Amino acid sequence: MSSCQNRRKTSFKGREQALTVGTRSLRDLQQAHGGRQSRVMMTGTQEPKYRDPSSGATWSGRGRAPGWLAGKDRTAFEIASPAS
Repeated sequence: MSSCQNRRKTSFKGREQALTVGTRSLRDLQQAHGGRQSRVMMTGTQEPKYRDPSSGATWSGRGRAPGWLAGKDRTAFEIASPAS
């Protein structure tokens, strides 16, 4: 075995040991102490929150506001949420 391969194995073992404390992994320790958890990005279409009564156009509330809503009170354009 070459010295380069030996160094790679040693450094990998060191990293593996650094990521575990006893029998618990770093992820387990972070979750146990309220640490940062991975975030899930929402993608795809969103339910519309606003509707233009004259044209019927809708907007989800994400991104730049459409022209028919810009500078106006949004509460007047809100779509009533379905009763749960």
